[in-house]
Amino acid sequence: MLVTATTSAGPLSDSLREFVTEKLGTALDHHERLVRSATVRIEDINGAHRGGEDQLCRLVISLVRLPSVVIEERAESVFAAVSAAAERAGRAVTKAVDKRRKKPIHHRKPHEAA
Repeated sequence: MLVTATTSAGPLSDSLREFVTEKLGTALDHHERLVRSATVRIEDINGAHRGGEDQLCRLVISLVRLPSVVIEERAESVFAAVSAAAERAGRAVTKAVDKRRKKPIHHRKPHEAA
């Protein structure tokens, strides 16, 4: 799975990049063959000097033959936001795959000659 990660503050630290890759790998492992790519965008919404839930993690998971899954999570720390977003992404991908599997296949009736 190709993981692209960026922040509004510049490049990701090695430890954060490793954390993101590990969390996404764990969350999406069950459906790895269906995941084309994952894009992660991390932003500090209020700036560095304000507290609260101002760390935003936005995930876009591109799937094979299914619509992309988009998740946004806010938390007080970057690591908490990434963890929560990865967990939600795992559940959302599972739901999308299950929904697709349960969708009935409609067969066309053969065209009858007149």
